[in-house]
Amino acid sequence: MSKLHPLAISGLIAISLASPHAVQAADFGTPVIDIVDASTLKGVKRVAVTSFTVQYVTSQVWDTSHTTGGGRTGNLQYIGQGGSFDVGNALNPAKMQSTTDKLYQGFLTDLQGAGFDVVSAEQLASSKAYKAYAANAPATPRKEESESQKSNGAGAITSVFYTPPGVPLVLGDKFDHLNTGRFGSNVSDPTLTFSGSLSLYTTNWPYYDKDVQKELGTATLHVRLYVPLAHVQVASGSFWGSGYSRQGIVPGLRLGNRLTRVAVGHNGDYAKLVLSEPYLIPGPIESTVEEVKHPNFARAMLGEKVKIYPGTLSVDKYWELMPDAASQALKAFAGKIRENS
Repeated sequence: MSKLHPLAISGLIAISLASPHAVQAADFGTPVIDIVDASTLKGVKRVAVTSFTVQYVTSQVWDTSHTTGGGRTGNLQYIGQGGSFDVGNALNPAKMQSTTDKLYQGFLTDLQGAGFDVVSAEQLASSKAYKAYAANAPATPRKEESESQKSNGAGAITSVFYTPPGVPLVLGDKFDHLNTGRFGSNVSDPTLTFSGSLSLYTTNWPYYDKDVQKELGTATLHVRLYVPLAHVQVASGSFWGSGYSRQGIVPGLRLGNRLTRVAVGHNGDYAKLVLSEPYLIPGPIESTVEEVKHPNFARAMLGEKVKIYPGTLSVDKYWELMPDAASQALKAFAGKIRENS
């Protein structure tokens, strides 16, 4: 059961542990993948997956208020939407690890099926350059409890990074598509704490990566799958966000856009293949939208209402459908790399 968020009405998620009836394979559609610096992919024939992580969101909290006259703490707050989904107790760590391992192995198979010469995990493990590369890896599973987006209303995210044994967790500006705006300025990773950003984004991975590329004669692939519980959109009416902000919530399991990516290192440069739209996974989370009286008595007397998102999570459907959707997305990434190589 989800927990009430002190700043907002919670979206209540009931955890269903009972086995559901047999579910037919879902049609998740075609992932929408954008490529940054696609020219880097030209000539790629041999590939090594040198980093791979699945980032499972276990709790997501938001306070999506519409304010005027002073930003998020504005003088008039006349629409309140908020909530939290907390499924951490329902997601078994052993299942998260085994699912990560299977997705990794499946991606290697997808790359082979796409026509690439794939460096095996055993070949990587015996590589001197890769040993030096992997020596810089942070310990996993790694839990991050981020509150970095509370300032703009998009909430806080608790997530856990899992990697296959011996495969590093690699994040960084060269790999993650954090550029935004017309001037290409970087934004912080909204899923990390400040200390997490410092420790995960400051390792000079390209320095070690190029040695792996040279020793094994290969392009290097860096995979990140981000699995949030809801999509929160944030928009501001002024550059600094002090005029007004409007947010919209779409609860439901998905592979998150932008942060779900495959970065490809080749000849010293990097291409980024990213989901440009969330890849929806219908079924595990079923929720509705209801308007109820504002929890503040005085505001309720003025007729103000808030939206809540009562719903259920089927654990069995989560573990049936999420890996299936992730596998389909990874296969599409492999095909996209091939199309542009």
